[in-house]
Amino acid sequence: MTLSEDLHWRGLIHQTTLDDNTKLDVPRIFYLGVDPSSDSMTIGNLAVVLLVRRLIEAGHTGIMLVGGATGMIGDPKETAERTLKSVGEISRNKEALAKQFRQLLANSNIEVVDNYQWFKDIQYIDFLREIGKNFSMSQLLDRDFVKKR
Repeated sequence: MTLSEDLHWRGLIHQTTLDDNTKLDVPRIFYLGVDPSSDSMTIGNLAVVLLVRRLIEAGHTGIMLVGGATGMIGDPKETAERTLKSVGEISRNKEALAKQFRQLLANSNIEVVDNYQWFKDIQYIDFLREIGKNFSMSQLLDRDFVKKR
């Protein structure tokens, strides 16, 4: 059974940007983005880790992107704004999450990177923390409460 067939059989392919799921059968580099809003994985993270393990076992190369920079930005919600975490708390959460992922994906071809390293010296984080925290472009435009505003 190919990887794409296996993932389909397990119900792990639901929404995809691929026009042809058999493209999953050819090893590629992929990334998994994780928000360090907590020091522990969620059940959703665990489900993704199980998928990541299957991808890696099929020859893919994984990059775990811990959002040290993006985790510093609030996220607009219908009822309230996400409480901004301190740099120290985000740092502790990043380390704890990376450790958990490394344990679950031990001996796997996965690299852990932190997007804070890319943004820390360009003062973009300050802007995003103060202004950008009000925008989540991946969902913002589709939310009814945003459309009503």
